[in-house]
Amino acid sequence: MNTPMNNQQHQAVMRLQHSRLALASAAGATEQGEPLGADDGHHNSNGLADLLNHPMVALAGQAFKQMALGHPLIASAALLGDGVKQGATRTIRRHPLLSIAAGLAVGALLVHQRRRALALVGLYALPSLRSAIGQAVSILLSKQTKP
Repeated sequence: MNTPMNNQQHQAVMRLQHSRLALASAAGATEQGEPLGADDGHHNSNGLADLLNHPMVALAGQAFKQMALGHPLIASAALLGDGVKQGATRTIRRHPLLSIAAGLAVGALLVHQRRRALALVGLYALPSLRSAIGQAVSILLSKQTKP
């Protein structure tokens, strides 16, 4: 009952073995004790680390860094950033609950301001404009679908 495998069966068995090895590797062990990707033909990627080591990304990063360091306001921004960081750190350590409450208040203010900005545009304040736009769009779509 031991018949030789054809090429498709052999490839299916190899894919199954590779998927089992990948699962075992994710669980922390492999059958041979070697890391997955050592000699099985799969590329073992480190994701973002591989991307950051790419020469084009490194070149773009260097160009951006030179541009940012050459900006005329970089010294002022660094000085202001350090002062704000020290003040915020001191305040957070002394009054952690007050800091959480301030964060909630700032978040609520941002949500409220967003609603006011949208009202100025007319998305909340003018429902008739919204319905008129909807009707115009439906008329245009119905004209396009008719032969």
